[in-house]
Amino acid sequence: MTSPNPKVAPVPKGFRSITASLSVQDVSAAIAYYTNAFAAEVIDTLSAPDSDEMLHAQIKIAGTTLLVTLNKAALPTAGTGHVTLHHYLDDIEGTYESAIDAGALPESPLVATWWGDLNASLIDPFGIRWNLAKRVERLSKDEKDARLKELYLGAVPEQTADATALGDHAETFSAIDAKEPAEN
Repeated sequence: MTSPNPKVAPVPKGFRSITASLSVQDVSAAIAYYTNAFAAEVIDTLSAPDSDEMLHAQIKIAGTTLLVTLNKAALPTAGTGHVTLHHYLDDIEGTYESAIDAGALPESPLVATWWGDLNASLIDPFGIRWNLAKRVERLSKDEKDARLKELYLGAVPEQTADATALGDHAETFSAIDAKEPAEN
């Protein structure tokens, strides 16, 4: 699979090649905590269309970008919330195959996403989830919002029909029926 636009940098501005993604039950509460406890700076947030429920946030703590992602199955009191390493890279296809050849289990195949990345995820032999990504489209916030709204509330475009295209967000969106609001 090749990049639709070779002029798009494979790593988005503000990110390092590897970024931690924190899965939490309440993104808004997590942002409030990280802001109060560690002086986190909120860079961007994403809420469900027609809802106040926050699905995702990008924050910075001590100059490091972190992603905070909704996962209703995370159980912080049991210590079972999880961290996913989000790895932006240029050779996503080769790295995905190399990781599997070295013992990783594929979690989702390489697919184009609604937010403009090629994306795949796998679990390494030590149980760590890796989300591999390459930015292939530069989209405005309005374009991303329109794609999300179409996915969340309406017909799913051909390129994002598979919920695995959502990587860490798959748990959030996989149970969404186009005619019913999410109940995750």
